[in-house]
Amino acid sequence: MTPPRPAALVVDGLAGTSRSALATARALWVAGIPVVAATADRHALVRCSRAVGRSVDVPSATDAGAFARAVSELTRAGDHTAVFLTGDEELIACSAPAAELVDKRVLAERAGEADVSVPATLEVADVADVAAFDPRALRFPVVVKPAIGSWPAVAIADISQWRSHPFPDGPLVIQPELSGTMTAIGGVMWDGELRAVVHQRYERRWPVRCGTASSAVTVVDDTERERERELVALLRDVQGVFQAQYLDGQLIDVNPRPYGSLPLAVAAGVNLPAIVWSLATGADTPTLARARPGARYRWIEGDVRHVVARRRDG
Repeated sequence: MTPPRPAALVVDGLAGTSRSALATARALWVAGIPVVAATADRHALVRCSRAVGRSVDVPSATDAGAFARAVSELTRAGDHTAVFLTGDEELIACSAPAAELVDKRVLAERAGEADVSVPATLEVADVADVAAFDPRALRFPVVVKPAIGSWPAVAIADISQWRSHPFPDGPLVIQPELSGTMTAIGGVMWDGELRAVVHQRYERRWPVRCGTASSAVTVVDDTERERERELVALLRDVQGVFQAQYLDGQLIDVNPRPYGSLPLAVAAGVNLPAIVWSLATGADTPTLARARPGARYRWIEGDVRHVVARRRDG
């Protein structure tokens, strides 16, 4: 009798709306890998998926100590060959490899050390400093992002909008708003080596000015090979799925974890979560798996919102 396949543990430690967790579970399910979902919300999207065979409760990642202990206990007690932490807060709580890269201040510093081009980055300690900051020192438009955390980036057009915008508490980074093509490199890093890679070009985003992909296509570009080598140096400590996002040729964000547009990689023949699971089980995997070009992805809700917003704005 053939023994059951080891399961993968997919973790969503926040509000339960993670598209990354859902995409990871579906990718594993497509590959025939059993999935256990560990969530802080019993109504989480991933728990509602037919891709999940069993669900368990964990504390919220906002209680970092309790969350990390719960995930550690699940990892030790269960037959989970691979564990997928699907959010920034989860990475930080569990002290995951390369978790520090979700801090955009650290990312800018590390990128500079690896000779990766990033936008000029201004750091602001907290919202009180924003109130005291003289916006005349900025060249608008700018994008304001949380240094750490999941609230979305916001584009600020001018001084009046700067003064009226309700910025949240916590450290912020301010960068110029870039125009041009947005691209991303996703893949798998394992033991310091790039084991899978997918290049994608964004066709539409939601929110329109500084959002994530609502429509994207895989591409092949030989000029990207040098960028891959730079990423290996920057992401050498990542152990698993990653995505690096570029705008106008400059690195603007890194997700050292699964991400929302994972279905594009699967459609392009590179099932990143399944490759991680295979590496974790010691199975044979290609030296470097590359996605085929021309595969397409749509996040329908985000794409509808994009089109409506663009139509409204003329």
